[in-house]
Amino acid sequence: ISMKMKRILRAVSRNAEESIVFTFGNELTRVAVSDIRYFESSGHTVTVHCTGMQPLAVRQSLTGYETKLSGPPYYFIRCNQCFLVNPKHITRIENNVLWLGDESLQISRSKKKVVLEKFAQYVGKF
Repeated sequence: ISMKMKRILRAVSRNAEESIVFTFGNELTRVAVSDIRYFESSGHTVTVHCTGMQPLAVRQSLTGYETKLSGPPYYFIRCNQCFLVNPKHITRIENNVLWLGDESLQISRSKKKVVLEKFAQYVGKF
């Protein structure tokens, strides 16, 4: 029984949904990483676009989120200076445009090769 319980606990911890707590002013909001569609930077504010909720504005650098989320297991992709995208939500890449359903984000020419490589890495992990 002990061995079975250890296996179950390992499986549960592997499947546990990691989340990020965002702070802006006096407000704290917890969001599952898988629900984050993309981050958008404008000035000193980053807007977090998530599924099923209004965008959240936080005072943080986009580079900080990129450092934390660009590697395994998430592979978030920086497609230009303003956007960091969750590859889980990418439905299509066409020319210099990333599609997230009916929403499109521009890919800068200098980042196109890296975007395609990182998306291939993400798809290859499945």
